[in-house]
Amino acid sequence: MKTGVLRKHLESLKPWQQAAFCVAQAERTWPNFALFSELTGFGEAADIRNCLDRLWEFVAGERSPKQLERLHEKLDPNMPDPEAFDVYGVHPALDMIVGLTSALSCSITPNFDETMSSALLVQSTVGKFIKFSEVPDLKGTELNQYIHDHPLSVEQDAFFEELFELLKQYPNPKPAIAKNLRRLAQNETTSNIGITLE
Repeated sequence: MKTGVLRKHLESLKPWQQAAFCVAQAERTWPNFALFSELTGFGEAADIRNCLDRLWEFVAGERSPKQLERLHEKLDPNMPDPEAFDVYGVHPALDMIVGLTSALSCSITPNFDETMSSALLVQSTVGKFIKFSEVPDLKGTELNQYIHDHPLSVEQDAFFEELFELLKQYPNPKPAIAKNLRRLAQNETTSNIGITLE
């Protein structure tokens, strides 16, 4: 999805819907961190899972922004340093934590720019993975076209579209939207780059 179109969709959402959008993105990328943590022994995956669960309670209208503030303490220690790991998985794992941090920040204090950055980060994660895993030597226009046409990019755009359609059905936080968004974002435990926990 082009940046201008993505921005227009996001601008049509209320602040809490924008936060819910970010939470759904973080959920979709959760397997990227969970698998990295499992394979390397880095971080506390249970703490990250707990943060996600608390954010879904916010989307459901069952938790206030004030009740989320202390979750920031759990994120910094779980942010991997790419320089410390000689595996590609550190990059999508880092992106997941950065995206989750944005989701938390937007849930506490609405911030459109951070919401937009979160969406662009997810697209970047997909693009970098495609380049690394399939076409490391491709550059410029050819690379951009290859990424644009790739099934992972098409799937990411479809996910965006489904999120927007679902969010627009719910003007206010409630358990039903949290349940439906979460089911969509979990994608049968498969992440935005095809990582699965099963």
